[in-house]
Amino acid sequence: MAWFRRQRAQCTDPAHASGPLVVPARTASPGNPLALPTTYACVRLLTTTATQMRLRARVGDDSIPLPRWVRRPEIGSSQMRLRELVSYAVACVALRGYAAWWADPIGTGWDLMPLDPARLHAYLDPRGRRAVWHLDGQRIPIAFPASTVELRTGGLLVAPYLTVPGAAEPLGPLQAARHAVGGYLDTDSFAGNYFASGRGSSGRYLSTEADLPPETLAAYGDAWMAKQSGADGRMPVLGGGLKVEDTLLDPATAQWLESRTFNAQEVARLFGVPPRYLGLPSGDATTYATARDNDAAWLRYGVAAVVDPIADAWSSLLPAGRAEDEDMILKFDGDPLLRPTTLDRYQAHATALAAGWKTPDEVRADEGLQPLTAPQQIGA
Repeated sequence: MAWFRRQRAQCTDPAHASGPLVVPARTASPGNPLALPTTYACVRLLTTTATQMRLRARVGDDSIPLPRWVRRPEIGSSQMRLRELVSYAVACVALRGYAAWWADPIGTGWDLMPLDPARLHAYLDPRGRRAVWHLDGQRIPIAFPASTVELRTGGLLVAPYLTVPGAAEPLGPLQAARHAVGGYLDTDSFAGNYFASGRGSSGRYLSTEADLPPETLAAYGDAWMAKQSGADGRMPVLGGGLKVEDTLLDPATAQWLESRTFNAQEVARLFGVPPRYLGLPSGDATTYATARDNDAAWLRYGVAAVVDPIADAWSSLLPAGRAEDEDMILKFDGDPLLRPTTLDRYQAHATALAAGWKTPDEVRADEGLQPLTAPQQIGA
């Protein structure tokens, strides 16, 4: 931890000097992926879903209480909620391809200090076998995985979205499709600035098939402009075979609606978000059954791709057992989000009780209720 504190003290950026959780303010611009509304919506969905999932600790098939440093994480000398820690990590993985923390051992637990990925860079060592990480341009001496002795002094912990052979830094959705996303941002920016730039307000002219002298054309033009400006308050009347030609784009075309809808669908696919979650056309009819299947697929292929690396990274800090099936691991549980309706649950419970492969207390536990007391059992 001493190395990390020295580097933070030497940092000249005021936003960094106050602590690693402070991210410099960024305005929405074409260079910022969050300036694309669909990107923001996808990241918001990922963070909202992840923070509603239940983080569980397991040893083999048995659930155990979460370690205190996970339930009440400490960031330096202050505490933050687990929800905040998860939300920040998910946003980092989704936007930058990885989340990173400086892990400092405290007693039997860990002090996790989230780092802004913008401050981190990785390079392959000369042999190309491992990534060498740098924070604010300074090489980090210790990174996980490391030996037990090294871990006692703290180190860098990274949760990668996708590790690519030959690449030092993990690859995220936006990094993999950076050229396509850049095109989406250009289209969105052009559509947003079309009317503001004046291109959408000056596209009319007068035309005629008659062979009129230049001075007559000029007079007609002056009269038309005077009527358009409303100088005399009277309605313009055309004559001499004149007609108004319009070069303005209609609003739907000017906003590039079809292209932007396609772009939004592509961004949703990058993050594994079902289009219907964003109000986008999906091309198929949605029923109750297919909606539940889509929700399960969203958790399995969209959210899991972001939260599983975080759980794996934190699990590497937990004590190892004598055998692999005795290792303590963390896992995000999305089953509560797929909870059936009350009627479906009660019908399933009745079937289980009638078949004899569940007891009343097990059913009550599934519903979050306490076991039956002795008087209740007698009364039943």
